[in-house]
Amino acid sequence: MSTKRNIFISYASPDLAVALAMEQWLRRTSPNIGVFLAADYTSIPLGAEWFAKISTALLQADALIVLGSAAAVRSTWVSFEAGFVASNGRPIVPVLLPPFRPEQLKPPLAFRQWIRFASQDSLFRIQKAIGLGKRGVKASQQAYRRIARACADAGS
Repeated sequence: MSTKRNIFISYASPDLAVALAMEQWLRRTSPNIGVFLAADYTSIPLGAEWFAKISTALLQADALIVLGSAAAVRSTWVSFEAGFVASNGRPIVPVLLPPFRPEQLKPPLAFRQWIRFASQDSLFRIQKAIGLGKRGVKASQQAYRRIARACADAGS
């Protein structure tokens, strides 16, 4: 019996399409996964107390994926979410969206090993880093293309 993994995706608003594409890939990767996006209006229903929902999701997260972009390093919320998860000792995976450079990362993300979203192999490595290992369906070229297209559209 496999246990459900809870993954929190932290991103800045301009990268919402990338976050949604990554969420779709993760949900297809494993049937036993919960994915939380703070501003997608499904993780937090309209009218809900959003800070409580975000805090609970951060506490329950088995891993945090941070979409690294110029907008993300300016975001107070991305910094808060990364700091919250870091203080709880959970894995944090900074995923650098093109053309974002690693030297642009700020603490606590600057202290984490990052991955550049540059190929289908990136998805395999993210999958392993968040604890899905070989349990899930392997990343497809189609999933990579969908996320890459969202990156290009966002201008990340």
